[in-house]
Amino acid sequence: MNARFALILVVLLAVLGGAAVLFYQQERGRQAGNVGTLGQPVLKSLQAAEVASIRIVEPKSTLTVLRKDERWVIPERGGFPADVGKVREFVLQALSLKVGQSEPIGDKDRARLNLDASGTQVEFGNAEGKALATLTFQVEKVKTLELRYPDGGGWRIERDGDNADWRLAGLRPGEKLDVTKANAASYSLSLLELADVAPKDVSDTGLDKPTTIEATTLDGLAYSIKVGKLAGDNYYVSFTSSGAPAKDDKNVDLRKLLSQHVLLLPKAKLEDTLKKRPEMLETKDDAKK
Repeated sequence: MNARFALILVVLLAVLGGAAVLFYQQERGRQAGNVGTLGQPVLKSLQAAEVASIRIVEPKSTLTVLRKDERWVIPERGGFPADVGKVREFVLQALSLKVGQSEPIGDKDRARLNLDASGTQVEFGNAEGKALATLTFQVEKVKTLELRYPDGGGWRIERDGDNADWRLAGLRPGEKLDVTKANAASYSLSLLELADVAPKDVSDTGLDKPTTIEATTLDGLAYSIKVGKLAGDNYYVSFTSSGAPAKDDKNVDLRKLLSQHVLLLPKAKLEDTLKKRPEMLETKDDAKK
């Protein structure tokens, strides 16, 4: 294989769809009107074992996935590791693409079908690299959970055991904690999903005046999650943990890695935990149910 794999696949919708697509090669003068190409692999000469870099280029953004030793990393995200399984799936689905339509088309048609520079280009190479994929991390068996807003508001809930009832600190006369909402606030921390890793040059994250989530677990671990500004549908987040992990704890390295980056977490995954104090209380309508 050459230093850079010459074939650039331009897809109409999504490469991972696996459906039949229109494509062209860098040798743009080629006339592909041969009916015999229908059903043939799009990437005939690509060998999965030789792929060491994947570059996805859109008009306003680029994502590079590079292989380093046995790991894959994302240079645009400070070398953050990718999910190896997702990278493998991406390559295998690209290899499974078949020619669904093979016709000679001109420049105007390429532009109309987004098969020019306005489309998404996927380039496979043999240089080192790695891609981004969704990672999840879990804060499980929460014992205490405290939320502090920048303006000083917030709340704290705690319990004595896995099946024990939640208590709201500073409960006032006439107030009652909504146990369902307390459970949701705690449980959401076990479902936190990493949407992206913020680029190193991003400075306006809102993490200088964050909303802070502090949690301790029944296993003796402590977590501090600082939530900054919204960037689209994701919050800027910083994450740290402390405490002695159990011997069978498989997430030690992941937690250490996450603490080294500014993360982007989906807003929807944090909504139950970021509720205001009045929203954590049982209302009169709730009591009637």
